[in-house]
Amino acid sequence: MDDALVGRGPELVVLGDFLTRSAADGGALLLTGEPGVGKTALLQAAAARAAQAGTMVLQTAGSAVEMISFSGLTQVVMPLLAYDDCLSADQREAVSVALGLADGRPPQPAAISQAVLALLRAVARQVPILIVVDDLQWLVPFSGDVLGFVARRVPGSRIGVLAASRPPAPGHLGLDGVPSHHLAALDPAASDALLRARFPALPPRVRQRLLDEAAGNPLALLELP
Repeated sequence: MDDALVGRGPELVVLGDFLTRSAADGGALLLTGEPGVGKTALLQAAAARAAQAGTMVLQTAGSAVEMISFSGLTQVVMPLLAYDDCLSADQREAVSVALGLADGRPPQPAAISQAVLALLRAVARQVPILIVVDDLQWLVPFSGDVLGFVARRVPGSRIGVLAASRPPAPGHLGLDGVPSHHLAALDPAASDALLRARFPALPPRVRQRLLDEAAGNPLALLELP
């Protein structure tokens, strides 16, 4: 197991169950947890597992400095453009303008939301899809509105939406009611196992001080030494 996943057996089970369900009948899951607790590592593990199973994985992340309204979903939508013949002319135009591929009046979130959902459903009829969104708390509102719209409508579609956010989860994205799983700090045994796996030569006194300072935060355990 990757060092970053030490102590995360229960979470890997939760994610495995979610991937199985969403690939068959769609679904959404939100991971919450403090910075450094391992959300990104779990998202990447889930993405790798889904890809190995033949699922199309579309990944994006919010940015604390990115302010372009559709930037958060560009990486999700671009690979789907080969299937845009399922869209109306107005929907194709809205998507092209939103992606910066054409000039025009900025489209409304409702128009983009409908178009993105139509694209996803068209592709999902051929292959399961997993949308992975990291740092949800930094997703700009426009992209967040589209994501929330899609996440509420994926059941029955072979589309999974797996997102991670610092707590509290952003309430403005319309994800109320989406199942969530809180990622807690590692327990003392798992914290010790992680330190021993990555830094086996640490003197006992130093190892104990690091355990105390990190308080179960995996990123701190890996960086403080």
